[in-house]
Amino acid sequence: MSRISCIILNYNDAPTTISLVERIKDYSLIDYIVLVDNCSTDDSWEQMQCYKSDKIHVIQSPRNSGYGFGNNVGLMY
Repeated sequence: MSRISCIILNYNDAPTTISLVERIKDYSLIDYIVLVDNCSTDDSWEQMQCYKSDKIHVIQSPRNSGYGFGNNVGLMY
């Protein structure tokens, strides 16, 4: 059976990221949401921690190497 995941990349914009998670977290079509913090320099990482669950995974990129790199970190996860 296929699983559908949504990868959301965040960099210094937790309010927008959290707003998106709130809108899609109950979609039955999505099995997992992977929030990737792309080494934010603000408190985004801390703000997103409260959204961890069986469905929502919060991870951090080892470095900020741009949009594509951050999304690939989510894909590899």
